[in-house]
Amino acid sequence: MGTILEILTTNYNGQLADITFYPCSGGSINIGNVILPYNYQSEYYYGTYDIYIPNYDKTCSLVVPCLSPTPTITPTNTVTPTNTITPTQTSTVTPTNTVTPTQTPTNTPTNTNTPTNTLTPTPTLTVTPTNTPTNTNTPTVTPTCNCTYIDVTITEFDLENATGNTTDPNDNGVVSVKYTKCGGGSASKRYTIAGTYLNDICADSGEPGSPSYFRNNIQRTATSTSSNNGQCCLP
Repeated sequence: MGTILEILTTNYNGQLADITFYPCSGGSINIGNVILPYNYQSEYYYGTYDIYIPNYDKTCSLVVPCLSPTPTITPTNTVTPTNTITPTQTSTVTPTNTVTPTQTPTNTPTNTNTPTNTLTPTPTLTVTPTNTPTNTNTPTVTPTCNCTYIDVTITEFDLENATGNTTDPNDNGVVSVKYTKCGGGSASKRYTIAGTYLNDICADSGEPGSPSYFRNNIQRTATSTSSNNGQCCLP
């Protein structure tokens, strides 16, 4: 991130100005038309800025002094002599001791072998009979369901829209699910509270049910849902 240089004047703030920058490193940069005061951001901002105000046909100059070169210090290495001490070798005479061995007589023992009789047992074979069970296949009986459950989901939207019924005011705020009863015949169940009701209606096998509601005495198709989950039930 560069350095921000604020370019401003005493008498021309708020005026349009055309700024040209002449860096100390050489060349020129046309900053362009800006409104004073102006914040100029650059990594290198040393040099002269010519500020031309066209409304007054006036040119001002802003000078940021160039940096002076920094002298380079060259270190001087000093060699310090090191004195090395050479030791003088001294010969050391080490006497050698001669050991005269003394012979000691060795006693040789006489080994007597005593035979050991080892009894080898005779193994006895025991036969254990193994019973092999006979697997009997038991057929699996799959029951046939004549009646299965219906899951019902009632939405708050349907309950709120079930209004304006004058023919039967009891239809206000009610969603009905019509279905075929187990064994035949039509029936319906009424709901007044939104929510999901699992295994709620025992209906004819595969019967999904049909939710609806009345609005202004006209039956409407509901956004509520019902579906048969296939679980057996008793009527």
